Amino acid sequence: MKKNFPFKAFLWGILFVVFISYVDPVFLNGLTADFVGGFAILCLFFIIIFLNPVLNLIKKNFSLSQSEILLIFTMCLTACVIPSWGLMANLIPIISGFKYYASPENRWEEFVIPNIRKFLIPQDINKIRMFFEGVPKNYKFPYSEWFLPLSFWFIFYIILSFFFICIAVILRKQWVEKEKLIFPVALLPVEITKYRENEKIPSLLKNQFFWIGFSIPFLYSMIVILRSFFPSIPNIILWKSIPVFRRTTNILFVLSWPIFGFSYFVNLNVLFSLWFLHLLSKIQTGYLNITGYSLPGHTECFDGSSAVTTYQGAGAVIIFFIFLIWQARRHLKDIFRKAVYNSKEIDDSEEILSYKICFFGFLISFILLIFFFFLMGMPFFVSIVFLFYTLATFVALNRLICQAGLGFARSQCPPESFTAYILPPDLVGSSGYAGIGIQYPWAGDIRTTILTSTQNSLKIKENTDICPRYIFLSILVSIIISYFVSAYSHLTNGFKIGALNKHPWFFQFFPQVTGNFILDKIKNPLTKEIIYSRYLFTGIGAGIMAFLIFMTTKFLWWPIHYIGYPFCDSLPIERGWFSIFLAYIIKLLVLKYGGIHIYRKFQPFFYGIIVGAVAGCGAGMIIAVATHNIGQVGVFFGI
Repeated sequence: MKKNFPFKAFLWGILFVVFISYVDPVFLNGLTADFVGGFAILCLFFIIIFLNPVLNLIKKNFSLSQSEILLIFTMCLTACVIPSWGLMANLIPIISGFKYYASPENRWEEFVIPNIRKFLIPQDINKIRMFFEGVPKNYKFPYSEWFLPLSFWFIFYIILSFFFICIAVILRKQWVEKEKLIFPVALLPVEITKYRENEKIPSLLKNQFFWIGFSIPFLYSMIVILRSFFPSIPNIILWKSIPVFRRTTNILFVLSWPIFGFSYFVNLNVLFSLWFLHLLSKIQTGYLNITGYSLPGHTECFDGSSAVTTYQGAGAVIIFFIFLIWQARRHLKDIFRKAVYNSKEIDDSEEILSYKICFFGFLISFILLIFFFFLMGMPFFVSIVFLFYTLATFVALNRLICQAGLGFARSQCPPESFTAYILPPDLVGSSGYAGIGIQYPWAGDIRTTILTSTQNSLKIKENTDICPRYIFLSILVSIIISYFVSAYSHLTNGFKIGALNKHPWFFQFFPQVTGNFILDKIKNPLTKEIIYSRYLFTGIGAGIMAFLIFMTTKFLWWPIHYIGYPFCDSLPIERGWFSIFLAYIIKLLVLKYGGIHIYRKFQPFFYGIIVGAVAGCGAGMIIAVATHNIGQVGVFFGI
């Protein structure tokens, strides 16, 4: 039976996508920074608490069903990828910063800018200065200078997004139906939108444990906000850094409310591996520091704590990716049969795209991405290496989020570092290094991706009665709208107040990190010793990962799950391991002494912690606007 298009939910979804995409660049408070999609949860909570009851009062037919609310959430989750860490807050400062931060001292004009394709960056230095320093009074905002580069990046990003959507569809049945992964990030929106018959309030919001959990991070956020106006209020510090190994490294103890909340829903062996392997990586780094051992060369901005752990992580990611492909081999064979031979016994009617479109869409977009990398300066073979490792990294991160569900993760060896350090400089070339470096906006600080937002959306789809093809359309429209609205918001705010007055990481440091990465590779060509040492530890990491996979899959008594190893030395795990550890201890005790019944009874408490952290951040935004203190008042979400 043909299902009607959900116009009501689709239009509300567009409004929320526009809201997220415009407002988030103003605050940059972390609500769209990570896989968890904090701003999407905030919008979901607003719909449940305020919008839906009001619509129901106006007219019952105006209210939204669970399926419609989940469609809106899917659109919001997609939109959360683009405005900040996922793309735009990196892209606009980086492409604008090459010329702005160029100086005789750093010699970018000599080494970096000539190797960057002109259509990738704005060219007029006077208009670029207006973005960073503000537009003079009564002067028209010079949006047109960014039209060409942002148009090129839009075409590239649409192809990249379609590439990831195809992968998400290809993986869905294997991960959801066959392996039955938990998808902790997808649990909350489903639970908070469950209405019993003839009830106007979701069952979860009637649970007292939910509101107890909600109150803890929310009250903490209110205290932080009040301290902005009344400094005499005592400061509550939720982190501590302890130097170890003769002060050569530090162990961070950070209580992150959302990580703590999500971790409760993760399997115990996965939780154990995440915090235990992180501490092991700290011990390794500390031991190498005090013994004076280090690899030639240096670590880059988004690498692990040392070059050793960075490339061990790279080897682990490659083996992990190969293992995931091998594990899904029968399912991938079915997709091939359906796509090429149209095998009737294989059903893809519940997918948002047919297997035929996904299979050939994956191949075509793969070729197009290679072509676009070539246009950006990478030689053909370098483009293949970069895209292969990018694919491995994004799929591995996707698996971590869907299985471990923390919502906060990052590769400890990003594709830029791997490609630049694993290939000889004669093969890459100066323009190749520029082409690699300029991928930092979407493949450097990898903390949220279209692949993972789509993968979680496909899990959420199981709880809706909306036609799957309409969900694909909603995701695509959300990407397009979010791209242009967030670009407009970033540029407008830069012209109004000067981008230098906004978040310093994005508008001051990240452009210089990117330019210096390219400069270093061009001025100081990598030697064989640097490259071969990375090969060695990539191999060691691959061997350790293969051992962990073998032990986990063959022996039930083995306690260390392999999924924690590829990312155990990344920044999000460094800041989140203690919250994971606390959740692990609590869950272990609850299951041991209370059993599954008590475990389920306390689930609303941890849902409340997640929502309370998001609501506290939202309250900070409202107070900042009301008191004209944007950028001075508020709470940062996440890590």
